[in-house]
Amino acid sequence: MKVIKIDNNKISAQTIAQITYALKQGKVIVYPTETFYGLGCDATNARAVKKIYKIKGRRRDKALPFLVYSVAMAKKYLVFNTAAKKLSQKFWPGPLTLVLDFNKYGKKVFKQSINKKSFDAGVRISSNTIATLLVKKLGKPLISTSANLSWLPAAKDIKTAIKYWQRRKLKPDIMVDAGKLPSSFGSTFVDARSGEVKILRPGDIRLS
Repeated sequence: MKVIKIDNNKISAQTIAQITYALKQGKVIVYPTETFYGLGCDATNARAVKKIYKIKGRRRDKALPFLVYSVAMAKKYLVFNTAAKKLSQKFWPGPLTLVLDFNKYGKKVFKQSINKKSFDAGVRISSNTIATLLVKKLGKPLISTSANLSWLPAAKDIKTAIKYWQRRKLKPDIMVDAGKLPSSFGSTFVDARSGEVKILRPGDIRLS
């Protein structure tokens, strides 16, 4: 595992380009978000996504959420209804993951990666500058599942993530170290497919 340190206060364009190049090559990375460190890859790369499932020890019938850098990018792949529009306007960028149906194009793009048994996905725009820069530079959605083995707690720092995988055969290719992250309950997951708000998992954003 290669560790790349990055300064939140002075983000190097060269470093972002280096990490993005690795993502375009199908590599799996650990990177900071506004909640926990995330485990990610190009969400449209079925081979890379399959690797994340194996690295994390996650069941294939459990979908992986992803990040976009704009509402326009989300609309490219997902059915963005009125409820999603209102919630995104209020809480994005931030720790609110909207579960939405794929549109026709999204089904075509993702049918071999994250949605083998369903046609919906969890999506958000991260308020972490590094995460959003990576998505924007990649130009494609970025998988954003917590950087941990499925049975262990989410990682708040790179040292913890390294410990999780240092003795395992399958591991991430790159660890992006942005220091220790602030305390978080994680992203709030909301099912907005029906047009009504249904909280699937509580998190940092409290909805009444």
